Amino acid sequence: MDLLKLSDELQEFWQGPCQVDFSIDDEVSLTLELDKIAQTVAWDVIKEACTNAIRHGKASSVTIALKLLGSDALGISVRNNGLAIDSGGEILAMDAPRGLGSKLLDSVSVSWSLTKTTSAGGANETVLAARLPIEPARGLALSA
Repeated sequence: MDLLKLSDELQEFWQGPCQVDFSIDDEVSLTLELDKIAQTVAWDVIKEACTNAIRHGKASSVTIALKLLGSDALGISVRNNGLAIDSGGEILAMDAPRGLGSKLLDSVSVSWSLTKTTSAGGANETVLAARLPIEPARGLALSA
């Protein structure tokens, strides 16, 4: 699995209804290349979050950013201009019915949130932020 190739395919798939942009630096790419499990989990989260933003939120713009949060965690941020569920800050209450995306995040992330913010340009945004565990040593052991 090549996350950059998959991101290109996701952009192509949603071309037309939505502009999908990715921000993945070389350090994140290398780390995920060494940890295939984290790469697979990250891709599942990205794909589900993007699909939900477009299908349920009617987003026309989605921006996905990945960054390392120390040596043991990956941060995933999915920002979109779609419709928000609520007018408050925290969108998804912990006792709300769980869809596939929420259940996935509950299972694989250290923590996650879905909030509504205002961008620097004044536009409303919905932001999914997730912290996923990573273990680069596992990737090295698998490739040996």
